[in-house]
Amino acid sequence: MRSSSSHRKWINPAIRQGTVIPDWGAKDLKLGTLRAAIRQLGLDWEEFTKA
Repeated sequence: MRSSSSHRKWINPAIRQGTVIPDWGAKDLKLGTLRAAIRQLGLDWEEFTKA
């Protein structure tokens, strides 16, 4: 069976920091994966969840 997964690159232009996020189509990201990506982008989790 072949996987149809892909990845997306997110960039924070304010600090020119990027990270790669898995894109599993209809499947949700695990909370830990999302939180790690937000942290890698130099963003605050609380501010992210308020947006």
